[in-house]
Amino acid sequence: METTIVTLSISNTFEEWAAAFDGSETSAKHSEFGLEPVFRGVLKGDPQQVVVVIKSEPGAVERFLLANELYISSHGAIPETAEVSTWLE
Repeated sequence: METTIVTLSISNTFEEWAAAFDGSETSAKHSEFGLEPVFRGVLKGDPQQVVVVIKSEPGAVERFLLANELYISSHGAIPETAEVSTWLE
């Protein structure tokens, strides 16, 4: 398993973005790629910056991001701002 940290900018409010992230459609997409989100939050002092921490099999987050770029951007995320780092346990 890997732990991946994704930081990115959003174009809407954190509440709007989080509602979509936590929704059943996004949950189904996460499950399809074997992603287990363990944390999502907003940067203190900058409501346009969010972070997501995800546990998954190697490469799953990158495959998810590539396959769902339009879906992700339709909910306020700005994919080209994503910074991805992968951590091993």
